[in-house]
Formats: sequence, structure tokens, C-alpha cells
Amino acid sequence: MFTVSNWPGHWYSMVPLGWALQAAGHQVKVVCTPCQTAPVTHAGLMPVPLLEAMDMTVRGRLHNYRKAEVGTWPFATPPPHPLTGEPLRSLDEFDMADWSARNRDWAVGVVNRSADAAVDFARGWRPDLVVHDLMSLEGPLVSGALKIPALLHLWGPCGPQDPVPGAPPGSSFVPMDPVGAFERHGAGPMDADVYTHVIDP
Repeated sequence: MFTVSNWPGHWYSMVPLGWALQAAGHQVKVVCTPCQTAPVTHAGLMPVPLLEAMDMTVRGRLHNYRKAEVGTWPFATPPPHPLTGEPLRSLDEFDMADWSARNRDWAVGVVNRSADAAVDFARGWRPDLVVHDLMSLEGPLVSGALKIPALLHLWGPCGPQDPVPGAPPGSSFVPMDPVGAFERHGAGPMDADVYTHVIDP
């Protein structure tokens, strides 16, 4: 079982492993968001579009806005508007605190539903192994819930304990579990220690 985040660049490096496993006679199913159905299919793998996620472009623009707020945005002009992508004249044109407060329940619901969907699917299908990218919370969750091995498959030079370029100190690529999904599914705590096997391309 593969679990992937909703940006092809995060999981393309996993495709050769998926093909190798299929060629060796294993079934490979890729649990993903609906927007990844076509890319996963075109990569020659079987998508299972059960997950939800924030649009990765919006997520990236929100990250850039936060960088500008803390003074690590490296350009003279502000980053694009996080939601529309239009140029900002000033950071005052977007209220991050207000947007975060208004969208918190939605974001929590997305994480909850995706976590439960991934675990429910895995309990029914009973995979022997879960392979996941660095942004996938569901991979280590399924591993911990079903007590099966997991492989973190990196996409490049960034590992789980590396700092996020331009982000505030203490930020990392380790996904957060704001809904307590790991505890709810008996998977233990979610931290960098869940990564016991890593493929570093």
C-alpha cells in the first residue's frame, strides 16, 4: 500500500519502486486524493482516491505568506495572495489569523476523515507494507495502527528532521496530527521517531 500527498513531485520518485513491486507479483494500491487519480494512473499504478487535502498550491502560497510575515521572504515585493495568487501590494491585504480561525474546523475535518479513511481501507485490504512520501500523515498512521512496516520514501534532499527553508525556527517536514488520529487508532505518538526505514533517492 502506498499513501501519497496531493502533489506529484512528492511521490514521483516512488513510481519505480511501485513498478518493481508489481513486476515481482505484488499488488500495489496508491491511497491518494481525487486530484491525484489521473497522475497515479498515468504513472502505471492503481489509485484509491479516498483522501482529502488542502490544495497544494494554496498551501505553498500560505507558506510563502508566513515567510514574509516573519521576515524570511527573500524578495522585495510581497508574495502572491495566498488564496487568489494575485499580487499583493501589502501583507495587510490578507489576514492570516482570521483565515486560520475561520478554516480551522474544515482543516481538522479534512485530517480526521483522511486518517480514518486510510486506516479503514488498510484494515479491509490488509497490506504487508506501507510506502509513503514525506508529507503523508496516513502512511505512518496505517503502519502504527496495523503494526506493519513502513518505508518513508523521500523525494530529494529534505528529510523529516531537516529545517523547512524560510520557515520559522522549529518548523519541519514531519506532518502534524492535530486531531489525535495516532492515539485514536492505537498508533502511538506522531513524531520523527515513526520513521524507522527511509529510502533516500
